[in-house]
Amino acid sequence: MHILLAICRKFIDPNSLDELENKTIIILCQLEIYFPLSFFNIMVHLFVHLVRKIRICGPVFLQWMYPVERCMKILKGYVTNLYHSEASIVERLIVKEVIEFCTTCMLEVEAI
Repeated sequence: MHILLAICRKFIDPNSLDELENKTIIILCQLEIYFPLSFFNIMVHLFVHLVRKIRICGPVFLQWMYPVERCMKILKGYVTNLYHSEASIVERLIVKEVIEFCTTCMLEVEAI
C-alpha cells in the first residue's frame, strides 16, 4: 500500500523512482508465491510499468480519466433522443446555462 500512496502523490521525487520500480517488482514477485498464476492478468502486469509512465508523462493525477468519465456520465444523462443524441445534449446544456445565468442575475435585481 505504501507504493500506491507514493505513486499517487502530487509531487514525486525523481530520485526515488528507481527505488519505487524495484519495490513494485519485488512485491509482485512475492505475490506470485501466494496467489495462483491465474491471478496475474494484464492489469496486474501493468502495475510494473507505472513508474516508467511517471518518468515520461509526469504525476499520475494529471493523467487520470475519472473526471472526464464523470462528465461523460452527466452528458449521457442529457440524451433524450437516441437518433439525435448530440442535439439533445446541446439543448439540455443551453437550458442549464440559461437557468444558471438567470439565477445569478435575479439575485442582483430588486423585487417590484
